[in-house]
Amino acid sequence: MSAVTPRDEPVRAPLPRLDPSGARPAAALARIERWGLLAGVTGCVANALLVALWAVAIPGDARYEWTGPANDVMGAVAVAAAVPLAWALLDHLDHPPRLATLTRVAVAGMVVTVALSLLLVVGVIPFPVQGAGVVASLVAIFTWLWGVGHAARSTGRLPAGLARAARVIAVAFLAALPLAGVAVVLPRDSVAQLATGGAAVLLCAGAYLAYPVWLLVLAARIGRLAVPRA
Repeated sequence: MSAVTPRDEPVRAPLPRLDPSGARPAAALARIERWGLLAGVTGCVANALLVALWAVAIPGDARYEWTGPANDVMGAVAVAAAVPLAWALLDHLDHPPRLATLTRVAVAGMVVTVALSLLLVVGVIPFPVQGAGVVASLVAIFTWLWGVGHAARSTGRLPAGLARAARVIAVAFLAALPLAGVAVVLPRDSVAQLATGGAAVLLCAGAYLAYPVWLLVLAARIGRLAVPRA
């Protein structure tokens, strides 16, 4: 009897995952590290200015009114830096179709945010117009962030903690929006409105403040992965 040999089939290499004992090539990670650091630092500064605006300037201290325009400019720089970061993450995560679509939509939102912020600073548009456009863009950006976390979990090309944090931050922000909508239609100053609105504010503010911190941690962790270990 002759032995039956299985038909030769091409063998597909498994998708590369982060290797705890080594590192991915530094060139593939350099853009994420560079733009993540810039977006994270400027984003944290913009958030600090935003907190100062709401805590000091808006309550009536005119000496700190400059924090408003400064926040808009610094925020525009942070969002602009996130554009090349988004493309770099898409490349690093091997262009999954869903993330590719989310990235295109998010980048469009980032460009709109930068344009609206600068137009507000020079006085071309009023704050309500800028605010409405930025909120719509933020929905696209945080949906993209969820897509990054999902793709990173599937491919293993970002540390598990970073992938999980991206999803948590994104879900927190997106969950705040329907809560805010419900709060608007509830009886004014009722316990239900205060509780629902308060939860929306906490989720939204927490996610918004955490996002640039996530970018900083991403840049730091990617930088470590780019350094070969002995």
